[in-house]
Amino acid sequence: MSILVTNYSIHKEITQEFLEIYRSIIREKMKIDPLAEKDKIKNWDMVFPTLFEKYQKYIKKTSKIAKKLQLIRELGEKYQFFISHQVIFENDKWKIVPRKKKIHQLGTIYTPSEISHFIIRWIFQLINENSYQVKVNWKIADLACGPGQFLIDWIELGSSIRLPQPLSLFGYDNDPIAIQIAALGSFPDLYIAQKDSLFDGALEQRNQFDIIVGNPPYIKSSAIDDDYWNKLKLKFKSAYHKFDLSVVFLEKSLCLLKPGGIAGFIISNKWLTSKYGMKIRDLLLSSTKILAIIDVSQISIFSNVSTYPVIIFFQKRAKIPSKQQKSDIEMKSLVRLYHIEKITDLEKILTGKIKGFSIQQHFFHFTPHHSIITNFSINEHELLSHFWNLPQDSFFFLNDPKSPYTLRKGIHTGNCKNKLIVNEIHNSEFDNLEIKPLITSRLKIERYKISWQGLWIRYNKSLIDKSKGDYGSLREPWIFEANPKICIKLFGIRIQAAIDFFRYYTNNSVILLLRKDQNPAFHTNSKKFYHLKEHSEMHSFKAIFSHIEEEFYYILGILNSNLISSYYRIMYRHTHVRGNYLQYYIKDLGKIPIILPTKHNFKIIRDIAQLTRRIVKLHESFLANRVEIEKEEKILNKKIDSLYGFNSSYLQKQID
Repeated sequence: MSILVTNYSIHKEITQEFLEIYRSIIREKMKIDPLAEKDKIKNWDMVFPTLFEKYQKYIKKTSKIAKKLQLIRELGEKYQFFISHQVIFENDKWKIVPRKKKIHQLGTIYTPSEISHFIIRWIFQLINENSYQVKVNWKIADLACGPGQFLIDWIELGSSIRLPQPLSLFGYDNDPIAIQIAALGSFPDLYIAQKDSLFDGALEQRNQFDIIVGNPPYIKSSAIDDDYWNKLKLKFKSAYHKFDLSVVFLEKSLCLLKPGGIAGFIISNKWLTSKYGMKIRDLLLSSTKILAIIDVSQISIFSNVSTYPVIIFFQKRAKIPSKQQKSDIEMKSLVRLYHIEKITDLEKILTGKIKGFSIQQHFFHFTPHHSIITNFSINEHELLSHFWNLPQDSFFFLNDPKSPYTLRKGIHTGNCKNKLIVNEIHNSEFDNLEIKPLITSRLKIERYKISWQGLWIRYNKSLIDKSKGDYGSLREPWIFEANPKICIKLFGIRIQAAIDFFRYYTNNSVILLLRKDQNPAFHTNSKKFYHLKEHSEMHSFKAIFSHIEEEFYYILGILNSNLISSYYRIMYRHTHVRGNYLQYYIKDLGKIPIILPTKHNFKIIRDIAQLTRRIVKLHESFLANRVEIEKEEKILNKKIDSLYGFNSSYLQKQID
């Protein structure tokens, strides 16, 4: 019999230990039953209890606190490995492989000691700098403590730092084995209990703890049990839209913190800008002083788990201020932002070698949906501030109800791609009105240029047979037949848009920008579209452009500019990334401000349209001169900077 180990070189020592225990269990069982080795599930389930008993004896024997803490920490890490792996029998070999149910779906992710140490030491520094009011009878809690990593680190680090005494540590978790591990040390001031901290009656009283730390479980809404999901929705404001469990733990921590209390967490970054994070962002911005956010999303913190975490510290306000007081407080409150790429940089933050960047907390009230952006430079901060302070009557958003434009997705082929998309068509099909030329992001849209690569789409709804399990959407035909329209790639390092005069059809890797009045129903259903007609006249370019194509050239130049690409990248680079490329969502493209024509700027708007048209023609030419194109684009970018009143030249290198 041989045992094969796969995909965990990081855990070689743990793996070897588990294999030895597994072998010994099989050997003992085979003395009684020769077929015992085939009962892989029961044998594997015995591995950790065997290891637990071994560690329990070690911990009882030692009187040294440091040694006890080390052993508990080791056992916690091994428990994480155990619950995330399983034994399978394949090709006459036993294999230890990751479980099919991913570890992040269970919500149990071991926190590296570098992270828990940093969070606790940061709070210690805050206390020692007298930034935090010294109290007696302190209460420190971890509401999802697992095997007690943070609490163990608090005991270990606290022994070397003078802190107000007495203090008590409280740890809660649903996992009975994790709780047993956390309680192994029998420390006098450590209280461990198996509880659901979100619903346990003893934790319903507000304002119980001075400090709360931890790594809240990150479980997506879709992975939460339906009954439990409904209970969360009824009880917590932050259980909004497609929330994940970690944001509910943030809200619960906020309830349990005493006024002036401090919280420190490592947590997924998604809630900082996502729709489901709107409610918890509003709660934190109104009820706390956010002290610091450290973006550690570029570091592989959790092995085998695709999460992009941040470390956040906040202090609960003593009382809810009035609207005016809140505004005054937030103007004075500074949030310290850090962006690091190595875990060793955490020590440099503590020693002051990495200073970070401070902004007013009030700043986040200007971001779309109060998004909390964590990593930008002073120049980038100036750009966002400039955009958010543009005069309200000087621009419109592309997706504003008053906008004359609409953004639409292309065809969703679903599971019918092979039936719908073809590379070639027979001569007999050329006269078929259902055969349409197709373009995709890859085949081929570039900045200012579309190159059709010979793809066709069979635009026939009957090819999507829902009775046979087919799914997909061909969309409304008018959005493809509109002439002109702008096509925008869904992915890219920067916005890549081109103008289409050939009525190409597209798949959903392309976003289409059209005028609402290009919809035939706009003209035939006057009652339904009356308000749109009225708004279209309000934001009309007819006074300065004689043809609709000039208007589209103007919008195209704006979208492809350095300024707008910089704005989008700064806003969404830490959440809208897929395969190292930014993703351009309709809802966010719709938040791009388009400057309206006035008697003061109409000439520059005309110039932008003419320059963009010239660049498009240069790209279409077989004798396209790259140097000439770059020269024209440089002039165009300067014109757009002038129109928006901001110099983006220093951001060019970052885009490149």
